[in-house]
Amino acid sequence: MLTKASQNRPGRKESIKYGIIQGFFPCLWNIAHAVALWYTRILVYRRQAILENGTRSYQIFSLTAPSITELWTLIPSVISSINILTPVYGPLDRKTEIEPENPHDSQLERIKGKIKFQNVKFNYPPRPEGTVLNNLSLQIEPGTKVALVGPSGGAKSSVLAILLMFYVPLQGRVLIDDKNIKEYLV
Repeated sequence: MLTKASQNRPGRKESIKYGIIQGFFPCLWNIAHAVALWYTRILVYRRQAILENGTRSYQIFSLTAPSITELWTLIPSVISSINILTPVYGPLDRKTEIEPENPHDSQLERIKGKIKFQNVKFNYPPRPEGTVLNNLSLQIEPGTKVALVGPSGGAKSSVLAILLMFYVPLQGRVLIDDKNIKEYLV
């Protein structure tokens, strides 16, 4: 037995809507078959088509109609997918605030991998009052393996995010092979 609370759940309404769609289109498909057979009979009776051509036309119709009506049963799934994916496009469509200092530099250089953080200060934009990095200076030589170790919230991932140019430091510079990362076209 259904309780009043279970009758008002959103899932129940979606199920009913989906059930109606799933029931309506097969019914429509059968009606279309009946109309096609009826109209073929009319054309043959009026001698506007011969039985052979009418039978061929009906066979073509009976092979294509299920495919077309089956597409309509996918509408709830498509709408659900669109609703799920819509919030993803906000961050993807936003314009980056990081612009290269020299956007016309077309010289492609092979990166050796020397990384320098020089007096880097950084705060996350939503929390400008909380300093994440304060005067960080770090040098990593090419081919060296480095591990950033520290407690949760210790700015380990922030260092990587700045290096990948997801964020711009408030002060200081980040250099790759003694070239400011703002000069690279990424």
